Amino acid sequence: MTTTEDTRPATPPGGRPGYSWDPLHEIEWEEGTAHPGLFVACYAPTIGEYLQYVIEPNSIEEKDGVWATREQRFFASYLVDWNVRTRAGEPVPPSLAGLASLKRPLADAIIARWLDETSRVAVPLDGRSTSGSTSQLERLPMEPPSPD
Repeated sequence: MTTTEDTRPATPPGGRPGYSWDPLHEIEWEEGTAHPGLFVACYAPTIGEYLQYVIEPNSIEEKDGVWATREQRFFASYLVDWNVRTRAGEPVPPSLAGLASLKRPLADAIIARWLDETSRVAVPLDGRSTSGSTSQLERLPMEPPSPD
């Protein structure tokens, strides 16, 4: 996949500084989940990269000695770190080869969570509802309607 660099000046005309946003997503599985204590750090794809991923069919291929799906290769290209270890306690490298060495349910869970975490809105939208409140709960009836 190809990415392009932003060549615009840091401070465009008008005096406002430029804005750059590429946060590292640190994803942790809490107690009570299927993988408590698992930690994965990764970046998110751009909209263009994500759309290209969604449009193209998923395929399986061998490259550099590693068999993997296109989805697994896509995820691995954004993977930075994780705390995955082998049964012997050795660290599994945060790479495509490391991902390919995992049992499928774990690899699938990591990829699904990454897609979920990197595609949702992180903060609520500003502004108030027409009721004057930002809460949807205030508009819900608190007591069941009477049978009358």
